[in-house]
Amino acid sequence: MTDTRRKKLKTIYVANSGECFYCGRKFITPHDPELTIDHIIPKSLGGEDDDGNLVPCCSKCNQEKNSYLPSEWIIRIEFKIAQVQKNIKIRKKMVKSLKLLKIREEDLFS
Repeated sequence: MTDTRRKKLKTIYVANSGECFYCGRKFITPHDPELTIDHIIPKSLGGEDDDGNLVPCCSKCNQEKNSYLPSEWIIRIEFKIAQVQKNIKIRKKMVKSLKLLKIREEDLFS
């Protein structure tokens, strides 16, 4: 990381109270290797390197957000949550049916 990039990260870090802009993860120091800079509007979509478009971001959120706009990323997360909730409901129905049939779930997979 260049000195300019380090200074930019420190400025962004201080301005945002040392937290990931997306998940709120707190970083003790701007030198944490898990702390990155994210473009709210990705450069691939015309986003600039100005302070209004740069935020501190943990590496996990940065990877997951990828080159999506925050609104697109949130929709993707909500879709994943809905899929998990749907799978949980299906599993609960399966367990209930197995109980009615007096079959243990473990017996199916042994």
